[in-house]
Parts: sequence; structure tokens; C-alpha cells
Amino acid sequence: MRVVQINIVYGKGSTGRIVETLHHRYLESGIDSHVLFGRGPKGHDPLVRRTGFLLESKAWRFFERFTGDPYQGVPFGTANLKRHIRKLRPDLVHIHCINGNMCSVYSLLKWLKKNEYKTVITHHATFMFTGGCPLKKCDGNKTGCVSCPHASEFLPKGTPNKTARIFERWEDCGMGKAHHVFVSPWLRQMAEGSSFLRTADSHVIYNPMNLQVFHEPIHSDGPVGKPYVFFPSSLAGSKEKGSQWIEPLAALLTEKGICLVVTEGASSHRDNVIDVGPIVSPETMASYYGHAIATVLLSEVESFSMPVVESLCCGTPVVGFECGGPESLDTFGGAFLFPYGSIEKVAGKIVELQKNPLQIPYEKVHETYDADHVAKEYMALYEKLLRGE
Repeated sequence: MRVVQINIVYGKGSTGRIVETLHHRYLESGIDSHVLFGRGPKGHDPLVRRTGFLLESKAWRFFERFTGDPYQGVPFGTANLKRHIRKLRPDLVHIHCINGNMCSVYSLLKWLKKNEYKTVITHHATFMFTGGCPLKKCDGNKTGCVSCPHASEFLPKGTPNKTARIFERWEDCGMGKAHHVFVSPWLRQMAEGSSFLRTADSHVIYNPMNLQVFHEPIHSDGPVGKPYVFFPSSLAGSKEKGSQWIEPLAALLTEKGICLVVTEGASSHRDNVIDVGPIVSPETMASYYGHAIATVLLSEVESFSMPVVESLCCGTPVVGFECGGPESLDTFGGAFLFPYGSIEKVAGKIVELQKNPLQIPYEKVHETYDADHVAKEYMALYEKLLRGE
């Protein structure tokens, strides 16, 4: 069986690490696995190829401010991606996140449909059935978007509102002919309401974890030297990820002697807010998870949230807001999520966990999210589709 995975990045970022993990597990299982990605260094693995061109991606990123459509254009990157697929002649194409002006998503999906490639699409986010809308305030994706009144929340300032046209193009490119995988039950529920995915075949398969990295800490000494909670968002300066809650949460934790460690973008001047900057090493990230009182989730909307499961795999509970995907996952009593904005309840639960640390049944967490288990689920799905079932 020859499988080609396609993603915007490889080996970095959440989806890039997921694709890398699956690629290695497939090779170990005897699958002829290949990866095509859009951005990043080329690397030396002949089975992993970059198909995108950075300057072209930047140019179309600029054009998108005038067209209002981030999923079209990119002719050279799109043609190069198709050329590699033709050359590899895969039995099955597995699409992950192909946003970021990697290619024309419409053109690629139509081409795959026309050439009758077996196609699996894993939805790590909502954009491939909403066109970018974060599903916060309306049900337009269920009946067909007309002119989204909330477009200014997810489109750059000055960008024309083309949500109706984008929605029509998603419907027209054969999305319903592919097999769809959703990384959380909540995300699947959202997509099943979509007018063009309502009758599509779908599964829920959780994201895989590298348990050689994300496990309970071996050493007792923590990276901070004082009690802390961990806010691991790489977009800590983004309101969507909860940057506006850093200051009030830190204020509530100050008297308890608890620090708030963030990975990037903190603008607070409070003594108990520690910005450790971007963390590249997964091992370092695991150390911060494993020694924390809790991991903090302050997002408004999340499809899955890798930090939730990474934290649980390290034996650390999660405290935060209800935001969609995380509360639909199997967390085995290790996640305490409150209605959005309930920052006092979040702080109160953190203080409670400091006094009475929670023992998470991380063996069950490991069993559920183990990369080998997830890879086997995908391989079983591939075999089923290739049998025509």
C-alpha cells in the first residue's frame, strides 16, 4: 500500500508533528509512506518532499487581502503538488491541513476527484467545511453562508467579505466524495450539520501522541523552581487563545504564591507571570507540563487542543474554559472546564489542585492516544476504503 500524506508543514507545529509521527509508524508497519508539505526546510528524507514555494505563498497571502479568498490561486505550488502525486501514483491520498497558501485547495480537491484517487481528509480545524469561520455565533455552514456579519473577526482588516462565494466553491469541489476524519466528536458534530458534508462518510480518530516524550516526569526538579500553572499557547498574544485572561488569572493566583508560565506573547508586568518564550523542543515542553500544578486552557474555540492531551499524558490535569473539542475528548477525569469567562472558577480549581494534587490514570490516557494505536486505526480505515467498503 502506498500512501501520500499532505500537510502545510512537516515535523513542526501540531499537525506537522502528527504527520511525522504517522509517517514513521506507517514505515515501521510496512506501508510505502510518503509526505508532501508546503513550507519549511527541505530536509534529507527522500520520502518527504516540499512542494510549495515560499515567495509564491507570500505573494498569494498578499493577494488574498484583495480577493477575500485564502484557498485559491498558488498555481506553481498547486501544479508541483499534483506532479508529485502523479509521479508517486499512490493508492490513497491523505490530506491534513493544506491552508497557508500552500496550494489551491479547490483545484487540488477537484483534481483528486476527477482522477479518482481514494482520498481521506482529516479535519484538524473547521476551515475545510466553513471557509475559515470559527463557528462561534451562527449556523450559516448548515444552510449556506450569505454574507457573514462576523467576517471581520477572522478576516484581516480591509479584506472583502466573500464568505458566500467561498462556501459555494467548497460545495463544488467534491468534498462529499472524500472520506472524512475528525479529531474530536465535537468537530464531527459541527461538520455533520454542514450542507455538503451531511451525507459524507466520516470517523472520529484522535490525534496521536509521542509517548516517548510526553509521559510523567522522571526527575523531581521542575524548570521554574516554584509552584506554577502552565499556559502553553504559542499564540499567547491572541485573544482567541485567551491572552486577555492572563492578567486577571495572575492577579487571582498572586496571593496563593502560584506563578503563571506562558510560552510566548505575555504583556503582563506582574511578578508571577513568567514568559519563557517559544519552546521548540518537545522534551522541554513535556518537562513544563509534568511539573505544573495544572495546564491552563483559556481559548474560546478549540477543535481538539493538543496541549490538553499532552498535559494529561504527562500526568498533569487541565483547568480552563469549555471551548468545544476538549470537553468531547476522553480525559478520564483529568480536565476541569468551566463556562467561558469563569476565570474565578478556574483560579479556584487551580488552588484546590495545589492543595490536593490529582492522580490521573495516565495509563488509560496513554492507551487511548498512543501513536501506535492511532496509526492502526488509520491503517484499518485505509484498507477498508481500498477494498471499496
